[in-house]
Amino acid sequence: MKYVFSKKKLNIKIFTTLALIVLCLTYSIKTVPNYSKKSGYDFVLKYNQNKYSQGYCLTENRILSNEEILKKGLSQFFQKEIALYKNVQNYRIHKYGSNWEVYSFITNATIRARLKLKCDITKPDIGYYSLESIKTNEFMTEFFKKYNPDKRLIGLLELFFCDFKAKKISAIKNIIIKNNIAYFSKPTVLLSYHEGFIIYLKKFLLEKKNKEHILKIDGMYLPEGYGMVNIKQSFEYYNKKDSYYYKIDNCGNIDYNIEEIYEDIKEATGG
Repeated sequence: MKYVFSKKKLNIKIFTTLALIVLCLTYSIKTVPNYSKKSGYDFVLKYNQNKYSQGYCLTENRILSNEEILKKGLSQFFQKEIALYKNVQNYRIHKYGSNWEVYSFITNATIRARLKLKCDITKPDIGYYSLESIKTNEFMTEFFKKYNPDKRLIGLLELFFCDFKAKKISAIKNIIIKNNIAYFSKPTVLLSYHEGFIIYLKKFLLEKKNKEHILKIDGMYLPEGYGMVNIKQSFEYYNKKDSYYYKIDNCGNIDYNIEEIYEDIKEATGG
């Protein structure tokens, strides 16, 4: 009888101890943003949560400057954009055929001769291109002066590569950063997939809302084949539309889910 009583007493002690441990963990284990992880967060002690709320990057145990956070966030954004569009292109080539590779048709000698390119253009790849012969404040004027909407397959290609001397770049190396503002040193376009360009003319801004870093990005998508009416509508919308916003954690990791976006746009009818 004494043995049974002692066993019950021991079980009560164990249960009480476990309950206290769970209670302590519930109040001492917290989550903080970590967008380098698929989950988007880390489990940390309350002490480290307090440090994070003060602005610390926990992995480096220091507070990064706005310039560092902005540069790291933008660097990841540029890399993820390229990775995304290459994944989409590869999927479409595999499913629909090689004509889904950007400007694959200009490698065909017969088509190339018929297109009558105004300069010798090597087939470009997905990536960022700096428009070397033009300034940002001249872009709109020069675009409408030189864009030829009758060249439905290569109007943008000729404009960017022949007239504006597009040169492939490492995007982050061509960025100028001052405090919480960043901009390209020259007008820059991203060749995405299936002859579509994303144009970056506005500044990138790092803002803070509810103790979170927010990256504000403005990009205008233009595909080959647009007539002048569609082009003008696109520019008007670009000047008025809301920006895209991405969260960035204290270590400069951007909340950009490639897998999720890829699933949304990989089919030809979806993007």
